Amino acid sequence: MDKSESNEPMISADVAGLIATGIVARGGINLKLYRTEVELVTRGLWSVETVWKVEFVIKERYRHFNVVCPIVEVDSKTGQVMMHSYPRCSEGPVMEHATSPLRHSLPDGHTGIRVNREPAPIEIDRGINYDEWGALFWDELGATDPHDAPDWQRVFSDSIPNYPKLATILGEYASYVTFEGDDLRALINECVQIANSAENPVALEVVKRILTACEIAKKENCSVTFIGD
Repeated sequence: MDKSESNEPMISADVAGLIATGIVARGGINLKLYRTEVELVTRGLWSVETVWKVEFVIKERYRHFNVVCPIVEVDSKTGQVMMHSYPRCSEGPVMEHATSPLRHSLPDGHTGIRVNREPAPIEIDRGINYDEWGALFWDELGATDPHDAPDWQRVFSDSIPNYPKLATILGEYASYVTFEGDDLRALINECVQIANSAENPVALEVVKRILTACEIAKKENCSVTFIGD
């Protein structure tokens, strides 16, 4: 039998996934794409077509609050993209890690830094984005990912016992935490300790940014707040 007439796919699921990834990325979406499902679908009555249906979740490493699921269909024989769309996932927002209502919205996976000076608070430019947070906690400090453990806060904080204040800045887990007085001084000491030994340049930049906010708060005799989203 001529292979071109066979109903068997000529491109693999992995190849279809690569094609689909390129299409979605060219759609202007900058977050990482995680393929969640590749399914071979045959349909049609008069003209039968067999396509790989590739579904993604747009996220950084974990589920966030505003999840969009691109779907791309790729012809199983030619690799031609048949269709792509960006519907919202049917899965509802994931809020199980939220420790406090967010006071303002930031891009998913970011942590805002605010010095609570009166009468005009100071917002530290950029805050901490997810990759920077990961460079500090996962790469530099070697924290343990708690995933969806019931006692996820303990799992995370216990994995970095020398940094109990930093361990409360939960980044993607939507923390809202304020430091002042002795807690502020303890956070400064932890960041200085890391700055003196950091091997990851991104992690070093993050602790310098935190120290900048803390030093302003200390000088102004006020507090500093980290708002995770």
